[in-house]
Amino acid sequence: METYKNFDVALYFTVRDTMEFAKNEKFREKWDFLTKHIKISHVYIETYRGDLWASDEELTEVKKFFNERKVKLSGGITTSKQTQEFWQLLCYSSDEDRKKLESAVRLTAKHFDRIIFDDFYFTDCRCKKCAEAKGNRTFREYRMDLKNDVSKNIIMKTAKEVNPSCHVIIKFPNWYPYHSFTGYNPKNERNIFDSIYTGTETRDHKMTQQNIPRYMSYSIMRYFENAAPGRNGGGWYDAFDCYTHLDYTEQGIFTVLSGAKEITLFCYSHIYDHFVPGMGYVFDRLDEDMAKLGKPYGINAYIPFDSYGEEYITDYFGHMGLPIEPSPEYDDSRIMILTESSAKDKDIVKKMEATLGNGGKVITTTGFWREASKMGAEPFRIKANVRKADNYAHEIDICGFKNYFPSSDSALYSDIFSPVNDGWNTVVGLDDSGVFPVLIKQKWGEGTLYLLNIPHSPADILKLPAEILNKIRSEFMADFPVMIKGESNVLLFLYDNNKAFLYSSVMHNTFVDVVYKNKGTTERIFIRPGECRILDL
Repeated sequence: METYKNFDVALYFTVRDTMEFAKNEKFREKWDFLTKHIKISHVYIETYRGDLWASDEELTEVKKFFNERKVKLSGGITTSKQTQEFWQLLCYSSDEDRKKLESAVRLTAKHFDRIIFDDFYFTDCRCKKCAEAKGNRTFREYRMDLKNDVSKNIIMKTAKEVNPSCHVIIKFPNWYPYHSFTGYNPKNERNIFDSIYTGTETRDHKMTQQNIPRYMSYSIMRYFENAAPGRNGGGWYDAFDCYTHLDYTEQGIFTVLSGAKEITLFCYSHIYDHFVPGMGYVFDRLDEDMAKLGKPYGINAYIPFDSYGEEYITDYFGHMGLPIEPSPEYDDSRIMILTESSAKDKDIVKKMEATLGNGGKVITTTGFWREASKMGAEPFRIKANVRKADNYAHEIDICGFKNYFPSSDSALYSDIFSPVNDGWNTVVGLDDSGVFPVLIKQKWGEGTLYLLNIPHSPADILKLPAEILNKIRSEFMADFPVMIKGESNVLLFLYDNNKAFLYSSVMHNTFVDVVYKNKGTTERIFIRPGECRILDL
């Protein structure tokens, strides 16, 4: 069986797929089409979803087919119930549903040595029983406690009783800022389960209800690599609401670039035929590229476990051309990003001041200061009024600025209290009242503190004039071996073997200037939509 050299590709079968595959020869023909284009070496066979159960006979038949082809086999479970609604999940306060879950685990562990839980393993239940059981806790607190209990005392206990060799995997969803509200608790669950998996779905990132920037297909993998080093099994994405080839293939490109060991495609019956040849071509190219790239790294972004606030803002930073390395642990890096989510750490101000005192660079956001100022942090305070920028300027010249730039789109910003001469307005916006801070730079101890004013619509940060983006990049990337100049949505990925990867998400041809710090040179590159380029630093 032919495989990729630098990652594996798996395919997920829903329980309907499993049942059809067991009895329908026509349904099996698609396997030949898929494997003609994509080197699939692993399949996940689902046993339960929505009150549908695969039988022992069906599972035996499907396993026989793949064993004959030497394809690796694992089981899958989706904890949903049959409903007329969009979905209905198991209620983990219900004895009936807990028994149903136990039965699903018993069935699956009997047939497979590995089980993955689809990311419907959460709870949104507010039934009377849940409301009474939570007591004085919030639903958020109750759900995390409840799922910890279910994970330990039903899933893991049952799986190991049935099959002591069974390896159980929890897949964390793509909507990571909201995990704790529906019971996900990665801080604990990374240790309860044998390993983890990561949802990297972004689909059409503008027209669908989750509004997740495409860069997240990369950043969430890096986040969970740092959350559970060596135990993140891979990334998983689907073809739902993918209206173009790039909607689908970019998910795969960014997942692979993150260093994923395995990529799982969901699912057998929903992969659109016209996406498959293109995805196969992309995997072939990426297999060659990944052989040349080391371990990813970038600007450390601190996103504590169970935190929320300024959701996905660091992914917008990625679309600005900044390489981001998110982590749930405070790393005390030479350069790091602190957002509103970071401020959920009650000790964040002390940690920030220590980093600055030791010569680090700390990039903060307006959301961070809304929270940090409540903790007594100085010197910034976010005012209640709003400013509208139609033009921008940078480079202070006496009391004015050297460079002024019109913007094709206006954006709304928070007004910031920043004492005059206590810091420098490195980039400003202009409205009828005058200038206001967009990027403030302040010396602090041996380090440098930045405040980046995030527009009220975060995506508006990508509409900044290229000259303003270049100024921001030059400040944040000063200690890195390379930076890019040009419009937003040209993405830069850094690797520790002195390589970088350039990718264009711009929907037209564009030029980008690559500034090589070590070489002291600049290269102008013409790049098309979806084009990739490996850079030697």
